[in-house]
Amino acid sequence: MSNLINLDYGKFFDEILHLDQKIKFIAIYDGHFFAKFRDDDEYFRKHEIKASLYKAQQRWDFCKNQSFKTGAPKFAMTQDGKVNRLTIPIGNGVILLTVELSVGVNALTDKIIKIHNGIFN
Repeated sequence: MSNLINLDYGKFFDEILHLDQKIKFIAIYDGHFFAKFRDDDEYFRKHEIKASLYKAQQRWDFCKNQSFKTGAPKFAMTQDGKVNRLTIPIGNGVILLTVELSVGVNALTDKIIKIHNGIFN
């Protein structure tokens, strides 16, 4: 199940999903929304994704507004009962990611940024 349109994003999404089986969902919002789910994803439906994007936007806006005090944000995260939701900045957009709780988010975020920069920069 995928809303994938951009072929470069497809390569990026595939590389990220291959990093860890516990990554359930990846998306990029750059003014347009592109996403890919792991085939066995059971967590989200379309209305839930929209709500999640709204939460991510609010979370990211808060991080950016506080950056003058705390420094530039590397990523923002919300932890729910079953998953972590990450928001990672990229140029004029963000990467959105849903992972299981046991995933080491700091190391994963570093890998995602490195892969993104290798493909798009």
